[in-house]
Formats: sequence, C-alpha cells, structure tokens
Amino acid sequence: MSAPASQAIRKRPDAAHGLPPLSLLSAGDLARFLRSGRWLRSRAEIVVRLPQIERIARRRIERRLNFWGRVCGCIPGTLAVLAAIVWCVLAAPPDWQPAMLLTDAAILLAAAFAGKLASLTFARLALVAEVALLWRRARRMGGRS
Repeated sequence: MSAPASQAIRKRPDAAHGLPPLSLLSAGDLARFLRSGRWLRSRAEIVVRLPQIERIARRRIERRLNFWGRVCGCIPGTLAVLAAIVWCVLAAPPDWQPAMLLTDAAILLAAAFAGKLASLTFARLALVAEVALLWRRARRMGGRS
C-alpha cells in the first residue's frame, strides 16, 4: 500500500539544496510556519497543498513563496558595491593617498553588507506577508485546523 500523497511530498528532497520540501497542508500548518520562525532560516522548497485553493492558484503561490524564500541578497549586495566603487572614485579628494585605501575598502564592505541585509530583510518580510495572507484566505474558506 502506498503512502498518502502528503507524506510522499514530504520525503521528496529539494533538488537545489537536498532538503525535504516544507509542505503546507492546512491553515494550521501556515500558522505554525509563521510562529516557528522557520521562514527566517529555511531554504527548503515550499509546497502548498491547501484543498480550498484551486490548483493553478496554488502553483502561482508556490512560485512566489519559493522565490522570496530563496533570495540570497547577492545581486543587491553586488550592485551596492558597484555604486560604492563609483562613489569612492568620484568623491576621491585630489590629494588621495594609498593610506585611504583601507577606508575605501571598509566602505565597500559596508555597502555589500547593507545591500545583502536589506535584500534579505525585504524578501523575508514579503514571504511572511504572503504566508499571512494565505493563512487568512485559508481560514476564510473553511480550513481552520
């Protein structure tokens, strides 16, 4: 006898990270996901299996949740570094000295960190907002478990 579909889904590893997917099967699962803080650290694939929501809508929701959950902040960090390089070059005083290189390097590192942190913060807040809206929708449609 085969395992139920929900258990089969939980055992399928995420191809990108080797983690089992995070299955959201009910409004209770959504609430536990929000309360647990797992959204802050997990990069597992999110699978939405709420019966009250039609299949096409679930796929769109899954794509958005997985996008926000996998944002790493590398591109915004890189763009912040490029902007800082331009700023360091254009704002360099005419009497620039090699000793100022350490200051410029610190500015570049701070820009990279700030860009990455801002991107991760925004992505995780967007993920939480999406799951909270989904939780409210699931509860409204009758999945109060």
